Amino acid sequence: MLFSLTGNYVNLKNMDGKRIKHYVFLLILFLVFVPGKAIAQTILPGDANEDGIVNGADFSIWLNNYSKIIPTPVTNSHRNGDFNSDGVVNGADFSIWLSHYGQRINTTPTPTLPATASFNFISWSDTELSLTTFAQLSNQALALQPELTIYNGDAEAGTLSQWQTALNGNNNNGMSNKTFVVRGNGNSGIGVAAWQSFFEFSSVASAIGATNYTALTPDIAYSFDYGNSRFIGIDVPGCISGPVSADQNTWINARLTDAESRGLTHAFLFFHQPIYAVNQHPCAIPGNLITTFNNHPIVTATFHGHEHVKAIVQFGPGAPVANRIPGVVNKWYEFVTAPAGGGSYNCTAGASDYCERYEGFANITVSGRNVTVNFYDTANALRKSITFTK
Repeated sequence: MLFSLTGNYVNLKNMDGKRIKHYVFLLILFLVFVPGKAIAQTILPGDANEDGIVNGADFSIWLNNYSKIIPTPVTNSHRNGDFNSDGVVNGADFSIWLSHYGQRINTTPTPTLPATASFNFISWSDTELSLTTFAQLSNQALALQPELTIYNGDAEAGTLSQWQTALNGNNNNGMSNKTFVVRGNGNSGIGVAAWQSFFEFSSVASAIGATNYTALTPDIAYSFDYGNSRFIGIDVPGCISGPVSADQNTWINARLTDAESRGLTHAFLFFHQPIYAVNQHPCAIPGNLITTFNNHPIVTATFHGHEHVKAIVQFGPGAPVANRIPGVVNKWYEFVTAPAGGGSYNCTAGASDYCERYEGFANITVSGRNVTVNFYDTANALRKSITFTK
């Protein structure tokens, strides 16, 4: 492809990486004046980070991967700048990016449900020992007709494909078509590229009618809206040894600010390690995330695995036990909803407002400002129910 910048013609297909970088500044100046075009499409050609717009961020991904060979099979290779999926990042992919530059998916906010409407979702995690138990729980959860499910890490006990078969109840019950997953420490052996090749959460969001899907890192850290709520999945595969990573915390802050500007009622965050330990996995409390929560009263609850118990901890004004985390300004809840096949641990006395050890999951019903969380075991018995108002 030849294009002109102030009278100079550049052959981008044949240009080496060093020469391309000389033109980056001029190219960006040129493209600032290209008008954008909104179109209806799930993933745009040239949109490497899947944020719904083809822009300089996607160009940076292409440039950083220029001349790289993408391992076969080539799946979701656009995330590395290989926009034509031929297994190599080169000038041909730049041509695709350039021809789609400025295009965006029409992101005019359209609520999936009225703000007062009800919906329910499942929270579960930690399938480490028994895919059979997980499959049984999947069929139990399906009977509750959830609009979506969040799986808070440690999708294991075999390969991801074997785990997904159990997620679908060993009978293709369709749960994988409505489930959003984040990584746990048990997934440490799975590389980011392999994880991204297996999962496609932007498609899951489209399938359930969610809106405003946005990813910091595709299929690793992402958010979406359903009904009156924003869901934010964070990548914390193991213990937080201090603050949440700065890039994630900045992104979380931006997603919460955006949710509040849209008039949403709830923000639900889900990641593997609990913020506040309730049994034998004590980790550092992420102070920067607590500061972010203090700045955003929209945060309603966080959902976790890692500690193999069912637990509830309330923070902020009105909490049964004050100052478990000092300095919390707003009311929010932490729910631990593990395990789902991983074997149970013991609860630490006094560390939570409720804690029991059993396999199962939580079903969360959101109705306007009201939230009800029901915990179920493998016998389908209701073990605990809590309702609160935002």
